Amino acid sequence: MEHRLAEEYQDRLVDQRLQSESGETHDNKNNIDDDSDDADLSDSEILQQLEDDIEKNQFLDGYREKRLEQLSKDLSSTRKKLTEDPDAGFLVHVSSEATLMNLAASAKSTVIHFYQDQFKTCLVLNNKLLALARKHPSTKFVFIDATNCAFLIDRLKIKVLPCLLSYVNGKEVGRLIGLDKLQYDPKTNDFDIALLEHYLYSVYVLEKRSININSVGKSQLSRLGQGNNEANNGGNNDSDDDFFD
Repeated sequence: MEHRLAEEYQDRLVDQRLQSESGETHDNKNNIDDDSDDADLSDSEILQQLEDDIEKNQFLDGYREKRLEQLSKDLSSTRKKLTEDPDAGFLVHVSSEATLMNLAASAKSTVIHFYQDQFKTCLVLNNKLLALARKHPSTKFVFIDATNCAFLIDRLKIKVLPCLLSYVNGKEVGRLIGLDKLQYDPKTNDFDIALLEHYLYSVYVLEKRSININSVGKSQLSRLGQGNNEANNGGNNDSDDDFFD
């Protein structure tokens, strides 16, 4: 319950920032309505409700104070991040190699999607990244058209799209080639976002927070592995991946 309230409150902070920027243009704005009954609660009311829910469970007595303190810090950190970084909570389109290189070098955590519009796998991945960007504002999520970055495509030896690179402090920590590891279903053009989120956690490009690990089977998780294994093995060039020339 406390995780749900904290996540709904973070979503509301993003929504408020989106509404405040209604006069500006921003690529891929996430206009998701918040119909939650908690939408009008203040910070203190959110924390009070979290405390009430925790107190109902007798096994969490020793855990209550530390958990409430951490939740309070998380909410404050989210608010600060959304205030300081205009791109926080968004999937940002980057059009130049120079901008992309500077961003990857300067940001603490960055997820970069190399894509092309005509590939349906790229489009579905963008939709999932948009949702994760909203949930994880401390990580930068960006995408760039592979045709606009020939130098980087060659330098990074990218042959198959979609290609998802993860950077922490300017260093590549994960490379996901295609969507096979995420159990992409070509019939529905979809995959479970929990698998993508778990993968990004596994390469430490996302800050630790609540993750619904129970919704992802052990056999599925075992297929994900670590991000750099994908880079070292050259990826899986299955029929659902698109070769980039």
